Amino acid sequence: MWIVAKVKLNQLSNFKEQLKKYLDEEVVFYQPCAAYNIPNRKTGKEKILKKFVLGSYVFCKHDLFKDKTTLQQLKFIKGLDYFLSGFLDNQVEILEFINYCKHNENSHGYLKQSFFSNLTATTAKFISGPFSNMVFKIISKQKNKLGVLLRDKKVILDKKSEYLFYPV
Repeated sequence: MWIVAKVKLNQLSNFKEQLKKYLDEEVVFYQPCAAYNIPNRKTGKEKILKKFVLGSYVFCKHDLFKDKTTLQQLKFIKGLDYFLSGFLDNQVEILEFINYCKHNENSHGYLKQSFFSNLTATTAKFISGPFSNMVFKIISKQKNKLGVLLRDKKVILDKKSEYLFYPV
C-alpha cells in the first residue's frame, strides 16, 4: 500500500528513521530526483545539484498503511507535515506514476530529460545549461526536437541534449 507524505525537507532523514522505527525496516521510500551539473566559475569544476521533482512529497510503501489507526498514530512523526488523503482510491495511479518515473531514470537513479519532455505542459523553466533559470513556452514537439519560444526568439532544441527543464 503506497501513501504520499508531505515532509519537512530539513527533517527528511528523521522522518524516514522514525517511520522505519515505528513500522519496521520494511518501509519502502521513493522520491523522484533529477540531477544536473552546475559549473563552478572559480575552480572550473562542475558540481552536481540534486532536485526533488515533487518538492517535499515522498512516496512510502508498507502494508500497515491500510489501517486507519496506524495512520492516526503516525501523523505525529517528527518531520511529517501530513499524509495526503485519498491514497486508498488512487493506488493504481500512484503505482503507474512511480513506474513511469523509474522507467525514465538513468543508471544512477536520477530522472532523465525524457521524463520532463513527455509532460503536456506549455510553459517550462530550464534548470541546467546556458539558459538556466529562464522560463520558456513550448511551441512545437517533434520526435527528436522541441521548439521553444525564449524571450521572443524561436529556439529548436534536440531532445537528446543535456539541458534539463521542468514544467512551471
